[in-house]
Amino acid sequence: MKRMFLVLWACAASFAAAMAQTPSYRVTGTVEGAADGDTVKMAYYKGWAVVPVADTVVKDGKFTFAGRQDTAVFRSLSCETAAGTSTTTFILENGDITVRLKSDPNTIEIGGTPANDDWREYYNEISRLSSMSLDFFRASRDTTLSEAERKANKAEEARLDQAMADYRLAFCRSHMDQPSGARVLQDIFDKIDPAEAEALVDKVPAMLQTKEVKDMKQYLTAVRLTKAGGDMVDFVMDTPEGDKLSVSGAAKGCKVLLIDFWASWCGPCRAEMPLVKSLYERYHAKGLEILGVSLDNDAKAWKNAIKQIGLPWLHVSDLKGWQSEGAALYGVRAIPATVLVADGKIVARGLRGEELAAKLAELLGGE
Repeated sequence: MKRMFLVLWACAASFAAAMAQTPSYRVTGTVEGAADGDTVKMAYYKGWAVVPVADTVVKDGKFTFAGRQDTAVFRSLSCETAAGTSTTTFILENGDITVRLKSDPNTIEIGGTPANDDWREYYNEISRLSSMSLDFFRASRDTTLSEAERKANKAEEARLDQAMADYRLAFCRSHMDQPSGARVLQDIFDKIDPAEAEALVDKVPAMLQTKEVKDMKQYLTAVRLTKAGGDMVDFVMDTPEGDKLSVSGAAKGCKVLLIDFWASWCGPCRAEMPLVKSLYERYHAKGLEILGVSLDNDAKAWKNAIKQIGLPWLHVSDLKGWQSEGAALYGVRAIPATVLVADGKIVARGLRGEELAAKLAELLGGE
């Protein structure tokens, strides 16, 4: 009996020890201007939507969240007080994390784990550089200053903007194993060399492969596969009449195909149309064809715009808006966007206005 008791005691002790060693987090903090009973909310952003995670109340001037987090993730904390809203962002991971919510969003006070220490340092440095750049931006437009002074302020603004870009990229290069690295890369991946951006995305660990990371990877792959000099990428969509039309089908019989990504609701697209129409009239007989790929999701609006503006070329759409499969295949994230194809090869991307006119004159000969 005594032996059985000892065995049971040993098992209970082992279980208790294992539970004590289970990774967990404890977030403790204070809120500027908060009173006991005020609610602190933890959430994350899904696009523009705020997704609640948990909430707690301030007691004795402090608040606490506790639990277990298998994968480190970004979270936001907010608290409505009599003085206003206090917020911060931090990395929720197992460990002891400390935070202080403030009404001033220019700096954050978080720590306790290396990842949060790094995020605090990055956030506060970018905020400092951004604030200085904004000061020089305003000074560069101050009409009470001389032209030379405004020019000097503009140059300093540009220097600080470059310093921010360099700092962001350096941070990514050294933090791709952390959620903060992937988070910063989302801000800059379409502004840096695509090859380096793709290499950085590939360094994100499997456990941090969020939808946003996967979307970055898809975009960068599309950019690489559809860069100038590469092969045309084919896809099939519906015409306004309900027929199927492919990019390769539109390219048959013409010397140059202009793929024009646009939408009826896009003001810059519609502003560009008079020039595109003039180029079509000038070069269609010489071998130019245009395939308008609409990012509309309203069939009536799309078809009405074609008629109202008077667009005589070929048109297709899958009516999926920004989820357009054609746009995804060509890495289109903003419209209007153009792709020029000749002999099955992509010869240029992103040309508009006079640059587009000059390239078509080069490919098809001027008047």
